[in-house]
Amino acid sequence: MRVFRNGEAMFKQKKPVEQGLQIIIVGCGKVGQTLIAQLIKEGHNITLIDKNQQKIQELTNLYDVMGVVGNGASFSVQKEADIDHADLIIAVTDSDELNLLCCTVAKRVGNCSAIARVRTPDYSMEANYLRERLGLAMIINPELEASREMAYRAGSGHLRPRPGGNDQIQSTGRQPVGRHDGG
Repeated sequence: MRVFRNGEAMFKQKKPVEQGLQIIIVGCGKVGQTLIAQLIKEGHNITLIDKNQQKIQELTNLYDVMGVVGNGASFSVQKEADIDHADLIIAVTDSDELNLLCCTVAKRVGNCSAIARVRTPDYSMEANYLRERLGLAMIINPELEASREMAYRAGSGHLRPRPGGNDQIQSTGRQPVGRHDGG
C-alpha cells in the first residue's frame, strides 16, 4: 500500500494488478507539465520535484500526484520522493548540469532508469559517452530532435510548400513509413 498526496489531502490507494510505472519528474516547467499530463493519462504514478513550492502546490492540486519541494539532485530530496521504488526518473529542469546530476544521483541511490534533458550543443555531441558512462537510459535534446524530425519530413516528400506561400509548409496527408532513427 502506498500513500499519495493530492494537495494537502492524504489518502491510501492499493496498487492495482496492472499498474503504471513509478515515475519521478524533476522540473515543473512547460516540459515537466506536459510530461505530467501525458503520463497521468497513461496511468503512471508520478512524483514531482521542484524548488518552486507554488508550482508543486498548483500541480498537486490539479493532478493526482505527489510533490516534493527541493533540489532534485539532493540525495535526501530523492529519498523523500521515494527513489528506492521508482522505475524511472526524468530530469527536465532548465539546467543541463542539474539534469545530469539528478540522474547520476538517482542511478547511484535507486534502481531506476534515468532520462535527462540536455540542450547544450557541447553535451549533445557527447550524448553517447555521457549516456554510457553515467548509465542513463536516454539523453534528449528537444531542439535537436525537432530539427531532425523537420528535416526528415521535409526531405521525405511528406511535406510540400503551399502554393503561393514562401515559408509555409503544408502536409501532403501521407504518413511516413517506418521510423527515422535520427542518425
